[in-house]
Amino acid sequence: MNTFIADSDALKRRIRYLKTSVYLLLALWLVLIYYKPELINNSNILGLISGLAVFMFFDALLRHYQHALDLHGTEQLTFSQSGFEFIQKSSGYTFVKKNEDIVSVDYRRFLGAPCIRVQFRNNEVYDFKWFLHSELLLKELQKRAVKVVSC
Repeated sequence: MNTFIADSDALKRRIRYLKTSVYLLLALWLVLIYYKPELINNSNILGLISGLAVFMFFDALLRHYQHALDLHGTEQLTFSQSGFEFIQKSSGYTFVKKNEDIVSVDYRRFLGAPCIRVQFRNNEVYDFKWFLHSELLLKELQKRAVKVVSC
């Protein structure tokens, strides 16, 4: 039985690096506003608005990664000979699929987040995100997928 778990360490590392960069940017922005306000067109309001926009962007990224850690950080995928079982401990969601249910497997990486999209029979689709060794998981799922031959 092969078991794949979520890569919560990578998410925690991204959150830590993002928080560090936000604090450094905040310190730099405050120093710039205090010592060189003329770099922002002699308008402290414009400086405050631009700083607020930048921090809102970083806050949205930080919330995105924290949500991904909360949701995907406890996922587990266990393979057996006949199929696999998916367990999401944070929400209690589980499902079991047979090898014959896998129709296609697709891999993509958006903003560094590994995502394996699996299409099952009856138009069911599930995205397996943030798994440790996602390339091996992709090969395992592709190996088990049903080979569809069109005429």
